[in-house]
Amino acid sequence: MKKQLTIYLFTFLTTIVFQSSFAFTPNQNLEINIVKFSQKPIIDGNLNDSVWENSNKMGNFCEIEPNDNTKPEVDTEAFLGYDDENLYIAFKCYDNDVSKIRASITNRDGMFNDDWAGIILDTFYDKQNAYEFLVNPHGIQGDLKRINNDEEASFNAVWKSESKITENGWETEIAIPFKSLRFSNSEGQKWGIHFLRNRPRNSREQYSWAPSSLENPCFLCLAGTVKNIEKIEIGKNIEILPYVIGTQTGSLEDTDDASSKFKNEKIKGNAGLDVKYGLTPNLTLDATVNPDFSQVEADAAQVNVNTTFALFFPERRPFFLEGANIFQTMSRIVYTRSLNDPSVATKLTGKIGKYSVGYIFAKDEKTPFFLPFEEESQSVETNEVSYSNIFRVKRDLFEDSFFGLIVTDRRFNSNASNNNFGVDTRLKFSNKYKFEALLAGSYTKELNDSLLSENIDSLTFKKGKYNSLFDGEDFFGRAFKSSFSRSAKHWNYFLWYDDFSPTYRADNGFVSSNSFRQGGFWTGYSIRPQNSFVVYLEPQLDCGRKYNYEGKFKDTWIIPQVFVRFKKQTTLFVDYLESKERFNGVLVKGIRRTSGNTETKFSKIMTLGISWRFGTSVVREDSTRLGFEKTFAAWSTLQPTQRLNLNLNYDFYKLNESLNGEKIEQGYIFRTKTTYQFTRELFLRLVCQYDSFSKAISVDPLLSYQINPFSLFYLGSTHYSNDFGSKIGFKESERQFFLKFQYLFRV
Repeated sequence: MKKQLTIYLFTFLTTIVFQSSFAFTPNQNLEINIVKFSQKPIIDGNLNDSVWENSNKMGNFCEIEPNDNTKPEVDTEAFLGYDDENLYIAFKCYDNDVSKIRASITNRDGMFNDDWAGIILDTFYDKQNAYEFLVNPHGIQGDLKRINNDEEASFNAVWKSESKITENGWETEIAIPFKSLRFSNSEGQKWGIHFLRNRPRNSREQYSWAPSSLENPCFLCLAGTVKNIEKIEIGKNIEILPYVIGTQTGSLEDTDDASSKFKNEKIKGNAGLDVKYGLTPNLTLDATVNPDFSQVEADAAQVNVNTTFALFFPERRPFFLEGANIFQTMSRIVYTRSLNDPSVATKLTGKIGKYSVGYIFAKDEKTPFFLPFEEESQSVETNEVSYSNIFRVKRDLFEDSFFGLIVTDRRFNSNASNNNFGVDTRLKFSNKYKFEALLAGSYTKELNDSLLSENIDSLTFKKGKYNSLFDGEDFFGRAFKSSFSRSAKHWNYFLWYDDFSPTYRADNGFVSSNSFRQGGFWTGYSIRPQNSFVVYLEPQLDCGRKYNYEGKFKDTWIIPQVFVRFKKQTTLFVDYLESKERFNGVLVKGIRRTSGNTETKFSKIMTLGISWRFGTSVVREDSTRLGFEKTFAAWSTLQPTQRLNLNLNYDFYKLNESLNGEKIEQGYIFRTKTTYQFTRELFLRLVCQYDSFSKAISVDPLLSYQINPFSLFYLGSTHYSNDFGSKIGFKESERQFFLKFQYLFRV
């Protein structure tokens, strides 16, 4: 018996020692002394160039999502090197079933649901801003700008990539010109770097060379370090981007009368020029003359029913996108779409030591106004010429922390103006805690224009002292926002407080309401069950209260929520709202509704999603009361082949007096976007949309050839048809044909 126990004990201890000796340990040494290549690798997706044998090789990747720094199912190897002009990266992505690799042939930035591999590059080593360069198994590029833990998809750069699917997985090679990066002006560069791989299968698996930490939400703070990048060349770093465009527009002479004559205007031609000059590797000057700020794809329509506030649309114009993160604040003091039709504009962005700086000047030929009030916002576009100056500076303090200053000035020849001055900060404590605050003041001197006043509703604010009309009034205003948050492995929370005076305006920004004081609290508890069905579970609670500047109660809410992530890349979010709200002087009680959304990416060829809201809500009409609201949205992406992509979107809205009562408002918007990608550069796209609220159909075909994000050729048109009643039906009321060519020259 004693002998048997001895044998059992020996076997047990041997097993423990044996297993521990083979236990997975993530990388600990994350420093890279980068190798300089003596010859350039050929970027063709084949890692058979001899230079890769002598490059820096990174392996032992760990799975950081959905698991926490565990050994991945398959291996990944990354390679790194540089020469005088480029940074070179390569990946070998091994796989145990090549048939399950997700890879589409799409336009750039359309591959994020695929398998991909790439890097995150913190060139200023400030752990707050970084570039992302990602490639799928067909070499399709995706580039992003990371600001802390947020990603900006609008960023574009010129770089090279090629990939190849092999019998063991897939490989990719990347060359990033130093001209496409901004970095400190010093002899020996020191950059932060992440090597990442995305492998969507039952779950969206993400592998990383550097381990992550659920106790530290600052992903850039956990990056590896690349050292000894020396004597790199960026040349004169001058980019010249001329464009030519031809258009022909046509419309009914009376868009409300189907029998009126359809008139085609003469073909018009236009040309313009953008110039970018790298003053230093970290400071860039942009200038544009007669810029083409048109969009080749119209903004998707949004349901604008039972709301009194202006809708927000994101910026898409390339001139304003570079360095846009510098101008961001907790409130949108800068919204570059407020620069509507500039004839000339300049921009300076970059970083000097610990200081991030940004400056924009623009002469706007058709100036818009977004006028915020307590319960609504109004907008109007003028033919007034305005001049805008926007200045921003941020000073890095310590890890993921800064102090900033922002100043904006928009003025007219008539001495009307709006000025903003603000200071903001973010302070991070012991990895988990973060404090953010913004304090801003404004001065407004209105236009004096009785004709312009006819286009807006007459309101008063600040106890009747001022009105909404353009009658030359002037006033000061202030705004304050603050938050304190905790981000950790399990318990997370977010406390916030906002305070906007009734006279605060930001004409170069987007502020949809003012005259309120409100605060709230959100908390959630993260659970990561170790089973085969649920990957992530987070019950949450959101609550808050709002008053106007006169101390009158406006709104209160409590919202229990739950978020679940399942296998098969499926998510579910559900909440329930209890609220009461004062609107238009009427206190509406009994607001109760549920809402949620679910999305699944279970298949290589299909993505499905739905969202809903169902329950009582405030009817925001002259007769304020409690109504019953139903909304439903569905979206799907179908990819029957690697080159064909079909996006479907459906948004339905209905508002009744009660659950089964009289209808107040009802309608829907249906939108399709079909894209066929002939090659990586050439695609044909057709966007169709029907809006039942306005009873209008739009059809936008486009043929595009893009050598890179900036050198391109467009041929397309837009067509709008209105419903003129049962006898006539739909008839085209407006259309435009356009042709555009632009080409990037880099010196």
